[in-house]
This record gives sequence, structure tokens and C-alpha cells, in this order.
Amino acid sequence: MKLNDLTESRKMLKQLKEKDVRPPRSYSDFSKSPKQLQLDTIQLYSWGLNTCGQLLKTNKNIIPHYQGVQLCSAGENHTIIVNNKNEVLGFGDNQFGQLGYESNTQPKLTPIFKDQRITSVVCGAEHTFMLTAKGEVYSWGLNLKGQLGLGSFENALQPTLVYGLLPFGTSNSKAREQQVGHKRMKSTNEGDSSTSPGLKERSSSIDNVMEQIVMMKEKIKQKNPNEIQCQILLQNDEAVQQISCGALHTLILTNKNRVFSCGFGESYALGHPENQTLNEFKQISNLQHYKVDKICCGLAHSGCIVEGGRTFIWGICKSNKDHIKLPQQIKILDELNSQQCVLDMKMGEMFTLFLNSKGEVYSMGENIQGQLGIEQTYADVPYKVLGLPLISQISSGRNHCVALSADYKQVFGWGSNIYGQLTGQPSVNCKGIISPKLLFTVPETQKIVCGNFHTLLLSSSFLEIILDENQNSHKDPDKLSEEVEKCKNEQEILKQQNIQLQQKYDRMKNEILQKKKVKDQKVQTNESYIQRQIKKQQSKFDISALEISPERPIKHRIFQSSLDIDFNDIMLEKQISEGGYGVIYRAKWRETTVAVKMFKIDGMNENHIRDFLSECHAMEALRHPNIVMFLGACTKPPNLAIVLEYCQRGSLWQVIQNHDIHLTWEDRRKMSLDAAKGVLYLHSFNPPILHRDLKSLNLLLDEAFRTKLADFGWTRTLSNYMTSKIGTYQWMAPEVIAGQIYTEKADVFSFGIILWEIAAREPPYRNITGLQVSLDVLNNDFRPTIPKKTPEVFARLTKRCWDRDPEKRPSFKEIIKELEMMKFPPGI
Repeated sequence: MKLNDLTESRKMLKQLKEKDVRPPRSYSDFSKSPKQLQLDTIQLYSWGLNTCGQLLKTNKNIIPHYQGVQLCSAGENHTIIVNNKNEVLGFGDNQFGQLGYESNTQPKLTPIFKDQRITSVVCGAEHTFMLTAKGEVYSWGLNLKGQLGLGSFENALQPTLVYGLLPFGTSNSKAREQQVGHKRMKSTNEGDSSTSPGLKERSSSIDNVMEQIVMMKEKIKQKNPNEIQCQILLQNDEAVQQISCGALHTLILTNKNRVFSCGFGESYALGHPENQTLNEFKQISNLQHYKVDKICCGLAHSGCIVEGGRTFIWGICKSNKDHIKLPQQIKILDELNSQQCVLDMKMGEMFTLFLNSKGEVYSMGENIQGQLGIEQTYADVPYKVLGLPLISQISSGRNHCVALSADYKQVFGWGSNIYGQLTGQPSVNCKGIISPKLLFTVPETQKIVCGNFHTLLLSSSFLEIILDENQNSHKDPDKLSEEVEKCKNEQEILKQQNIQLQQKYDRMKNEILQKKKVKDQKVQTNESYIQRQIKKQQSKFDISALEISPERPIKHRIFQSSLDIDFNDIMLEKQISEGGYGVIYRAKWRETTVAVKMFKIDGMNENHIRDFLSECHAMEALRHPNIVMFLGACTKPPNLAIVLEYCQRGSLWQVIQNHDIHLTWEDRRKMSLDAAKGVLYLHSFNPPILHRDLKSLNLLLDEAFRTKLADFGWTRTLSNYMTSKIGTYQWMAPEVIAGQIYTEKADVFSFGIILWEIAAREPPYRNITGLQVSLDVLNNDFRPTIPKKTPEVFARLTKRCWDRDPEKRPSFKEIIKELEMMKFPPGI
């Protein structure tokens, strides 16, 4: 039998699987790509509560029981996975349709959704959300409080398209169709239709939430479907990026930095000033001034991470039912009172976990079951969890936590173990694990996921963990006494060592504080000198009074009249997009269609105004066909604005993501060539000008599909070596991530990622966190996989641009020559 024959190879794998034998590595299917082979070997491990079959197994030992998993998520009593065939499968309790089909007698391993590439699947307590590669959002399951965002309170027993979150807003072809009610994506295995029974009784520390569920379990049967179609919420260049589900509420984050929420609002978990329950998504207005990187939901509270690693929390965070009504910043400080940069956060019943950029874990909230990993019963500020190595991933259930080491091998856990959700075996006397404990060592672990009472793990390694249920039951009492005495002696020794280490630590801390005090004094002494230097280098757009108030208006120097635009001469027509502290409008100025970038005056600080000045100063001096033309600026408060040439096609990101637009390889070559010419113009200055935030979102296209460079808020000249971490992780060069000295070759690396985007027509590193991207790019030389359909010359140029060694990357002059020499057949 030939191993490269796909049919015979699969037949052999099926036979081995039926015999419960793991195939040897030499039986690989050589007809598959390396990426497909990697997905085929990813094993699913699970342990914890299994009353409804949510663990996909009956064996009590921890062994892989499903092979070829791409994505997985877990709720209270159900599990959803996406396999390597892009099939969505559900396991466990289906009382409210949370598995995605109507019948409880549905055969196992029957797909509930297929034929589309899935990029994300997220489970709430009894409901599920899914995001496809097209940017479409589907939801199903319990909808008692409108947490599905469908405009009604009726349960959804199958994947249902959320019309309010259609990608690209009203420009989406589905939004233009005349529909009555919601369009449902039927699964291939529809069973008998049945009404959803009430929510089963379960324990919770938030009495008002759980009591209302029990009171309304009969009312849900009597509710009629809401036939009103949801309002389209997203803009024409906007799509959903992240989804997070709580017990009875849901949050979503879009690429335009907008956060929406729906569901149970009486706990203020939705982030709105009104504590109203919503069955349609609504934008959280208090976050619109921040660039949100990540969102998170707990049982009755929510949170997010904004640019700079700052965290915000709102909702019920304490058992005394105190509310945090609006997003409130939570500062995470180390021993030296330095604020930490947070990369990830997870939430449980009444607690929150944080993972900072150093790989350290912090926790805050209630500690009834030891879920904080500390001794205190409650922590109103984040405390560092001790006893852990460097951590790369964290996850939390209702009252248990799991962490993965930075080498992706060791799995640690702490908190409740009443159902064996940590160790695989229930703890004696139902006691929790207070301090972090090494649970298992599983090489090549890809991901850890916690449900309310069970845990999932994905790994490409095959490992069987045998659990001994009677490991302590037959020990001799005398031997146990000896062990207890030995432990007491060791504990006393450790206490003495701890006292010595604490004394040493206090001495070192005092020395560091003393050095910091001396340094601060030197900085204060040179403050006046630095201020004089800043004033000398300010552009003619300089604003001398940076404090914003009606009593003290912002003053500025008068510059040439041709660039000083009176805001009263501008007629705003339509909002195009909105960012952290700016809104872009299409407008009319002197009977010409222009783009106006308005800076929000509310909440604006000195840094924002300096960004405004920096962008004005940079664009004033730039004149090139492939640079968005700077027409002038409005510098009289409160209307601070930049007036730019209007590009009708929007951003390159929007064009390549919209697959309704047909792009030939000749079209893609021209767009790449235009962008390269714009960057070469910047690099040709003496000293060279670095863009430092080169990405598809900052490239605009006019009516003729001519590409133009935009967004110069971070542009700097290379008069000094650059060391700041400026840019976006997905496009950032390794030397920038590492904080090393970098040159204009950092822009070349970013351009290589843009070439990949143009070839693949999708975002780079989809569904990978910023931390993982930075670690993998820096440590593993990780890059996106170039599509097979990419012409060889285009793929070769892409690889040269993102070479790890900056010296091996081509200059933009070389890039332009190569693009000009490329020839592609017409129409392809």
C-alpha cells in the first residue's frame, strides 16, 4: 500500500483508531500540507465534571480522546470544538440548544455547522458565539436575558446569524437583502423542533442573578419570536475581531476599536450608565476614547485591556453586591509601585486574573476556594500570585484557575477542585488548592481552556496520565505521622530561610529606591533645560498652552494662510470612521470633497495635542503622488482638525478583506508598487523619515485604486537611533519587539507583512494574541503561511522583506525594481 495515497492512508488511520491504537509517526499522510499535518496531530485532553458528557469521554484517566482540533471552548455543562475539517461539534448538555441542534437524541460527532472557515468559538454558561473568516457572527443557546444579541428573548436552537454585527455594515450584500426577521443558518442535521425547557437549578453566589433565572424558566416557553430585524451597527469598513461571553451577557470588539454589549444589564456588566437588560448589541460609550486590545467577561462583571496594558473593570465584583457602574481603571503595581503592562485577563465568578508582560500572574476579588492563589480571603487590589514560573497563558473557570508555563510544557492550577477540574480527581473534603500546584507536564501544549467546572487542553503530544484514586487510602498511619513531622521540620527551615530572604530583599529595595531618588533629582534639575530644547524644536503649528479649559483657550502661532483653514468653511457630510481620540469625516471645503480628521477635545491631554502637532508637522513637508495630500489644519479650539485629500475606496485593509471586490495579481502588484513608492519617498530624506506604523489600515486607495500612505502620528526622522516599541505587533519587526536599535529596515519588515495580506486577503496572525505573536516572532522566527496560489516572484519578495536579519532585507529602491519587473497574465 502506498502511503501517499490519500484514500488508503485515511483507511489505515480509521482502522488504527477503531483498535484504540495510536498510529506511529511514520504513518503520516504525505499528501497533506505541513500545516494540515500539524492540525491533524493536535490532541484534545479534558478533565473535571462530566455529568452531561461534556468531556467527550468515559475513561477517568486523562488521555487524548479527539484528534485534529483547531479551536475549542467550554461553558457550564457543554463543550464546543472545531475540527481540522472546519466542522463545529457540540458535546454535553443541550437543554437550551447550546449545542446548536434542536433534538436531545442527536447522534454524537454530527457537525452542527460546516462548509465555512471558523476563526473563533466562545462559550458562555449556556450559550455559544462563533465568528467565521468572513467576519459573520453566529449565536445559539439560552437567550433568557437577550445575551445572543438577536433582538428577542427566544432561545436559538441552531446557529443564528447576528444581523446587527454584519461585517462591513450596510455595504454587506446580506444587509441589502430584504428579509423579515433573522436569517438562520440551518445545520445539516435538524431534529424535531421542541420548546426550550427552563434553566436547571444550580448554585451561585450571586443570588439575584440565579433567582431570576429560576423565576423566568417557565415564562421563556410563552415568549413569541421577535420578528423585528436588528439595526446594522457596524460601519462600512468595520468587522468583529473578538467575542467574550459571561453567564448571561456578551461583549464584542471590532477592528474600529468599538466595544458592544448585550444581555443581563442589572449587574452593570454591560458597561452602560443604565442598568437595563438589552437583547441587541449597544456600544459602550465610555471606552470610545481608548484603544481596546482585549475584552473579557465573568459571571456578572466584565473588563478590558486598553493600549499600554491598562485594565478596566465594571459590574458586580464582590459578594456584597457592590456595583462598579462604569468602566473603572484597575492599576497593577509591583513591589516598587511601578505600574505593570497587562497582556491578558480572565474572569470567574467573583475574581479576576491578570497576566503582565513579564509573564507574572496577578489576581483580585474573592478567595473562597483559593482561586486567587494567595492567603487572603479577599483582595480589593491585584496581588501577585507566587510560586509560578514565567507564564504564557492563563484561563479561569467559575472558581478555578489554570496557567501554562512559557515553555508550553507545564500546567499549573489553583482554586476549587470539587469536581476534579484541576487534578482530575475531586479534592478530599471538597477543599480547594490555595497555592499554585504543578498539575501535569504536557509537551507542546497549544492552548488551555476552562469551563465552569471542567478543563480542556490542546497539545500535539500523546500522553496518558493514570489517576490513582486510592493513592493515600492504604498508607500506614505511622508512616503518615513520620511524613507530617518531616514536613513540619522542613516548614520551620523554610520559614528561617524566608526571613533571611526578606531581609535581603528589604536591603535591595532600599538601595533601588535611593538610586531612583537620586535619578529623579537629576531629572528635575535638567527639567528647565529640556523644556527650552522642546520649545526650540516645536513646529510652526506649536500650541503653547496645553491645558484645555473654556477659561484658558489653546493659543497657537499663526502659520502661512494657505494652510490655516477656518473650520466654519468646512461642511461635514458623513462620519467615515472613529478612533481612540479622533473621528474622520467626509466633508466639503471650497466645493471640494475632502477628509477631515477631527480630534476629540473631551479628555484630551498633552500627549494627544503633541500627536496632533506631530502629524501636522510631518504632513506639511510631504508632497508625493503616493502620500495622502495635506491640505491644511484647523488650529483654533475646540475644533482641532487636519484636512486631507479624500480617498474614495477607503483603506487597503477594507479592500482586501472585501471579497466582493475582484483583484487580479496585476491589481495587487500595482497597489504594492504604489505603497513602496510612498515609503521610498520618506526614506529618501536626509536623514531618512521612518513611518514606524506601516500596515494595511494606514494605506488608502482613491477611485482609481492608487495606493497612498497615511497616518503620520508616529512618523520620526532617523536623526538618532530608534529604540521605542512603536507600531502594531502583527506588523512589528523582531528588533523593534526586542527594544533594540532599528533603522528604516523595520518599515521593510512591515511592508513584507502587507505583501502577505495582499496575497492572502485576510488579517495576519488571526486569533493569536499580541503576546503570542511577539514571543513567536522573536523567539521562533514565526511568520504567516504564504498561500499556495501566490506567484513565486511575489512570495520570494515577501520572504526577503520579512527576513529576521535587517541587513538581508531589500531597500525600497530594490523592492520597487522587483515589482516593476513582475509580469502576470491578464485577468488572473
